[in-house]
Amino acid sequence: MHKEHHMHQGVRLTPRELLSITDIGAEGLKSMRRRDNIAIAFGGDDVVASKMYTPIDAVALLLSSTLARTYGAGTAASLVRAFANVLLVVVAEAEASTVETPISVVEFRDDDDRRAFLVCGGDAMGELAKSPATQGYRLEAITTVNISGIIAKVRTSAARLGLNLGAAFVPPADSVAFAEMMQSYDWGVFVEEKALKKRDRAARKIGVEVRALAMGGRVVSESRKAPLAA
Repeated sequence: MHKEHHMHQGVRLTPRELLSITDIGAEGLKSMRRRDNIAIAFGGDDVVASKMYTPIDAVALLLSSTLARTYGAGTAASLVRAFANVLLVVVAEAEASTVETPISVVEFRDDDDRRAFLVCGGDAMGELAKSPATQGYRLEAITTVNISGIIAKVRTSAARLGLNLGAAFVPPADSVAFAEMMQSYDWGVFVEEKALKKRDRAARKIGVEVRALAMGGRVVSESRKAPLAA
């Protein structure tokens, strides 16, 4: 009866599985950690041997690596962490849709060449039209990533490891469980670059609670563990 309170009824991922799915080696992880370039779901910023992870963590890692081609690894990771709430919404939309679902990072500059970002799913231009925060900025560029494609890649890579990630990565957007996760986030989709680090830090802190809430459901193999390569 209260099944909707469980986020993910499928397999939790060991750190080794998460890194295998996203094709990140031990040395690569060390390098990312040194540079603060790790972005997992819920604003998370590390992958450690003592914890379990979810498929949406893999989505976040792959999104960050894709955005890094445009913004560099550091800014890309900050964006994925700072807009962890938007990623949850877009993944929920993608899981419920039969068409490809995008996430867009819109870059702005003001007259003093200061940068700002808006991150949204769906129609980026429509989101811009209803975002008064962007007044005084000119649109510089829009980078769009197919989240549906990333989700499919995660499932395919997991299948090669013998893992079935067929269950939805997040609860339905209209569920109580999803609303409970989202209520911790009280910010919009626009942030000036000078405030990005502050929001990034806030997202990391909030994400600890949201992750605990999200992972509180029953999972298929709670006892599976594997050491993380040193």
